[in-house]
Amino acid sequence: MDKIDDVHESRFKALEEIEKEKIKIAKAYNKHVVEKLFQVGDLIWKMILPLGTRSGKFGKWSPSWEGPFRVIRVVPGNAYFMEDLEGDTLPKALNGKYLKCYYPNMWQDR
Repeated sequence: MDKIDDVHESRFKALEEIEKEKIKIAKAYNKHVVEKLFQVGDLIWKMILPLGTRSGKFGKWSPSWEGPFRVIRVVPGNAYFMEDLEGDTLPKALNGKYLKCYYPNMWQDR
């Protein structure tokens, strides 16, 4: 019977070690994650999806981003509904990892 108790005790000890390791790994991962937050009205670039599609005209120099778009609604879970500057709404919400801030340069009209 003592051996059965030792097995349960060693299993609990192993489970505690696994939980400690998970916390350590999550902490190291979250150190490098940069959260992107956009507000309603922000101008943003949208990644051209699906990933890996290239224009035959430009090959590897084809653009990876399109825009600008305006955020019209923020959905919980880091998703955003957008519209282009003419007011046409995109049909689906996009995750924030496929978006980046748009900064107009000095040669463009705002």
